[in-house]
Amino acid sequence: MKRVIFVISLFAVLLCSCATVQVATFNSEGQVPVYMTSSPDAKYEEFKYIEVSGSIFSSPSGLMDKMQKKAKEVGADAVVNAKYGYAGLYPYLEGVAVKYKK
Repeated sequence: MKRVIFVISLFAVLLCSCATVQVATFNSEGQVPVYMTSSPDAKYEEFKYIEVSGSIFSSPSGLMDKMQKKAKEVGADAVVNAKYGYAGLYPYLEGVAVKYKK
């Protein structure tokens, strides 16, 4: 009986210790702005879906840098509705490239 309690306790401790926190930097100066929870104040037109992915060792900041570079390559003024996700163990960042209306 003591062994069962020990195994359950060990399992509970291991489950609780598997938390991580990751932080990504937004809108670095000189980069294409990426909007996750808001939208730009200017009127815009959506023109391309963008997705960047990484390895199991990729950080959110690394994916954000890749997203900003890709958006710049396609000529976007900003990226809206950006969302992080995982395909199995592999993280990705997706969003919609937009051009501001003049």
